[in-house]
Amino acid sequence: MSDGNRNRRISRRTFLMGALATATAPAFFTTRQGFAASGPNDTINIGCIGVGRQGRSDMQQAFYQGLDANARIVAVCDVDSKRMKEAQELLTSLYKKE
Repeated sequence: MSDGNRNRRISRRTFLMGALATATAPAFFTTRQGFAASGPNDTINIGCIGVGRQGRSDMQQAFYQGLDANARIVAVCDVDSKRMKEAQELLTSLYKKE
């Protein structure tokens, strides 16, 4: 390199503008969700273990929050078969309303 290029200084403003442009560039060049086909990694699958009183409440919260976050409850497990069946029936009815 010549001595002229070696002694050249970059102002703080120029540096920050370049850094900002580099940092925001990926946002402009990635595909938008509306245009891209949804893939298998776009859905979060949730399994609920223990669906007693607290677990059932957590499961319902996960269901309602999952509607916005593209998540689904796909498995339910409990040592009490009655609770497990009730949770499965509840999820079935909730997903039918969807």
